[in-house]
Amino acid sequence: MRKFVKVAGQDCTIILLSGDGDYYGTLIELKKLHDVSIHVIKLSASCSPKLDQISDYTFMLANGELKPVKATANPTYFISILNQYSVNNFNELANELNALAVGSIGNSAILCGNLICIGFPTLGNAEQAIEQLNESQFHEQSSKANVDMQTKSNEEVKQLTFIKMNNSNGADIIKMIKFCIACNVQSGSQCILSSESFLWIVFSYESDAQKFLPKVKIMYPDAVISELPTDLLSKCPKSLYTIESCEEIVTNGARFSVREDTDWNIFFRLNPDFTAPLQYCEPTKWSLLYNLLEKLYDLGAKKVIFDGNLYCVHFESMFAYQEAFERIRSHYLEPLEFVSASEIHTKQEVKDKMKRYNNGIPWCLTQQLDLSCILLRIESRLYIGFPDEIVRSKSMKIVYKFMASLKQSSGVSYPEATNALLESINCRDLVGDAYDLAFLSSQLEDTKPITRPNIIERIRQQRMQQQEYNETVFQFTVFGKFFDRWDSNLLSLEQVVKIFVKLSKVIPLAVSAFCDSIVLMFNSWHEAHAAHHFIRKLMKFPILRSLMAQVLSNSPREDYIDVLGEEMIKKLEYMFVITTNSDFKFTSGMMSIIKMNLVEQDCPVCIEFEDEIWVAVDDLEKGNKAKGEIEKIKFKLLHEKDDDFEVGVLMEPILESPPKVTKMLANKLMKPKTNVTNVYLTSDAFPLGHFNYSYRKAVGMSTSRYYSLLNV
Repeated sequence: MRKFVKVAGQDCTIILLSGDGDYYGTLIELKKLHDVSIHVIKLSASCSPKLDQISDYTFMLANGELKPVKATANPTYFISILNQYSVNNFNELANELNALAVGSIGNSAILCGNLICIGFPTLGNAEQAIEQLNESQFHEQSSKANVDMQTKSNEEVKQLTFIKMNNSNGADIIKMIKFCIACNVQSGSQCILSSESFLWIVFSYESDAQKFLPKVKIMYPDAVISELPTDLLSKCPKSLYTIESCEEIVTNGARFSVREDTDWNIFFRLNPDFTAPLQYCEPTKWSLLYNLLEKLYDLGAKKVIFDGNLYCVHFESMFAYQEAFERIRSHYLEPLEFVSASEIHTKQEVKDKMKRYNNGIPWCLTQQLDLSCILLRIESRLYIGFPDEIVRSKSMKIVYKFMASLKQSSGVSYPEATNALLESINCRDLVGDAYDLAFLSSQLEDTKPITRPNIIERIRQQRMQQQEYNETVFQFTVFGKFFDRWDSNLLSLEQVVKIFVKLSKVIPLAVSAFCDSIVLMFNSWHEAHAAHHFIRKLMKFPILRSLMAQVLSNSPREDYIDVLGEEMIKKLEYMFVITTNSDFKFTSGMMSIIKMNLVEQDCPVCIEFEDEIWVAVDDLEKGNKAKGEIEKIKFKLLHEKDDDFEVGVLMEPILESPPKVTKMLANKLMKPKTNVTNVYLTSDAFPLGHFNYSYRKAVGMSTSRYYSLLNV
């Protein structure tokens, strides 16, 4: 079942034909973690009663026919029946109706005023039960059932509720609609009824009206919860009421709707009435443009530009554009306010300017953004751009320190960034948060839901590839007091490893854990650098500062094997084979760690062959020493949910190896792989500090939030 859910994904359905109580624990976990639906099909009385407790739907298979028994999911629809029977004992009546209403939620019948309500998981179940109940003679009386209430939660059913206000002074309806829109997500208001004397705000649930009433009283102190206007449903040829929808967006008197002449662009301008809470918090043009993309990129925004006094967001498909219109009001964009496209007379000019910026970055960097620039003249020209002069001034100390470290003449100037320079900036020129956000934006496709981006799949495939022992491996070490067998308050080393992997935000190739140090090894400089950065930031927390003494970066391991052709026979004189101490096969990461340890033991050559590692040495004493060190290695495979387990390593001498292995070892000795001593970034620079690209909230998670995971 776990494998099925892993393939099928969230919200899938598990159908059990019979089954026993042993499934209970697993199903509870899958229901909690993956929100699966459980359908149980009983064969007579063969199914465990425990499964009935957690199933969403239970059916009985009898005579080749499936019949619903009971549903246990949360009620979504109710049937209401007038309580007009002679039976005074409600419990007896409820039990009979629960048994009669096939497909209903188990034991869901409740008394609501003079109505008896029975809950159902779907509208289809409720309608089917209505047919059965209307055809039945219950206590020798005809039952008339209707689906007239839909649930908001387990405790409340839908019931139109009104807030009534005095309209004698001619209230501003538009102002009231704006007020309801501003609170619409929280209030749940549906529409406003207006007449000459009164206003009514209409709610689907009484609880929504009760919560919203104090806010309304600020503007209308006489507002009260009221019954339905008595003449609202009268058959008068001319309605006495006007209905204004709270779903209609009104901004500056213009309707917020999709127009055909927008070219999939949405426009904003700075609210002239906005006042920054603090003087040094005054937004800049760049900060507004950056924040606009940051808040809308996961709605499909692909490009933003500032032109004149307008901020424009461009979408590359009608689907993304329409979705943004529907959801944009739930995004806090203050101090920017929406401007209707009909009010913009420079739409074509903005469109033409956007076309000039096609270098793969979402921001159109124009001179109007007032960006500040530093030009460093070293061997060539190096431009550094800053959001404004204040940031540039604060950064000059670092720039001068860097310049002083150079042993060549150099110069610093402050030129104005030209349009040609700004238009030439591409994604690789960006740094820091700007680079991260540009990358995240590029990973989302307009026409598809947010799924695991390609970079994650590429990383997964990279980790499945063979890692040569003489490749560059990047690592850093965290020193501290992590384990003491005499101190019961400290965590186990397995727990410490899980915590540091979580806190580093990057999945390492492997981790070595000791009582006083943790070594994290990575495939690339990017991964190690990002993980090192996040771990160092955690040192500011007192509880972790006492745990971690220091974090040190180690230079890449550089291992070089000197091979001489005439010594070939001698070097292959003694051979060993390395395997696990169980049926478990080595993973690529395990093999990489073993190979690095063999290099440290001065073993000249090793290869992988049929899930084993073959080693050749030129000295038996050296081989036995390596055997002792290698067999000390214990791999512990850690799982977040399942039990952890340990894999040991065996290194055994071989008197005669397969000819193919001997040939492979000889070829390896004759043609050693050139070691990588310098790493230049060409095409695979990704901001791996944000590893979980699938969820926006995880991308923006603060360090303090990751720190709080220690307490989970």
